[in-house]
This record gives sequence, C-alpha cells and structure tokens, in this order.
Amino acid sequence: MKQKRQDNRATVYIICLLLLLIGGIYIAALTSIRIKNYQNPFRFILVFGTIGIILGYIIAIKLKPFIQNHKKKLTPYSIHKIFWILVFVPYFSFVGTIVNNNLSEVTHCNNYSVINKFRIKRIRATEINQLVVDINDRLVKLYCSHNYFDNTQNGEAINLCFYKSKIGFNFIKVTYDIKH
Repeated sequence: MKQKRQDNRATVYIICLLLLLIGGIYIAALTSIRIKNYQNPFRFILVFGTIGIILGYIIAIKLKPFIQNHKKKLTPYSIHKIFWILVFVPYFSFVGTIVNNNLSEVTHCNNYSVINKFRIKRIRATEINQLVVDINDRLVKLYCSHNYFDNTQNGEAINLCFYKSKIGFNFIKVTYDIKH
C-alpha cells in the first residue's frame, strides 16, 4: 500500500512539473510580447529571471526530501533542480511585467512622426512589425501589431505615451495599438 502511494505521488509530481513547464513556455511568449517596448528589456529579464532562478532553486531544495525518499528515483536530483528553475523563470518574469505595469504612471503623451517602418517575416516564427519614430531628434524602434502597422504610413504622426515605473523599467506604449 505504501509503495502504491509513493508511485501515485511521483506520477502527480511529474504531471504537475510537465504542466508547469508547458505553461511556462506560453507565459514566456506572453512576457516577450509585453516587454518589447521597454527601454531596457534585457535588464528586466536579467533581474526578474535571476529572481526566478533563486525562487526555483529554493522550491527545489524544499521539495528534495519528497523526491529523495522515493524508492524508484532514477534521476539525480540536480535534474529536478534545473526543471524547477526553468519553471520559475518565465512565471516570475511575467509577474514582473504585471507589477511593473501596475506601478507605472504616464509621464506624458504626445504625437511623434513615423520616419520608417519595416516588417520582418520569418518561417515558423511570428512576424516583427517595427516603426521607427523620431522622438526629440532620436530615432527609436517601437514594436506594434500587424493591423496598426498596416494602417500607419511613413511621415504620419502617431500618439505615444511614456510610462515611468517605480521599479525602474520605463516603457513606451503606442496609444492606439489595441492588440499590442
């Protein structure tokens, strides 16, 4: 009876871990969409990804007694640690985008001229729609949705809002781009 209970726990553990990993892939895609127009997206991922690594490692350490006591344990525990770390990085990065957006305030909104626009289509990947906008004599690339890209022309003025975050990850939002 005890052996059957341990087998059931191991099965539940594996299923939960796989579901969390699959969900993590989806969450990572959502996070990459939400941070495209951040001023420092790589620093954002570095900070919140590191926090996710630390939390994943702590959770893995807390679960070690549960995994180590299973009689049919076939893999070294370091693999379980890696899985938990991989699970927490995208989830915590996504939570970071929510926190950052909620702690951000609009500093100003204004119209800026589109200097150029380009679309990159790749096989088996999402297309990239970018507008090059002149902001105070500085050219800035901004990502936008497919529909907004198609309805915007070179030389047209578009409305941009600048957000200042309390945690330091400022971003620009294309005001009338609904899907982005």
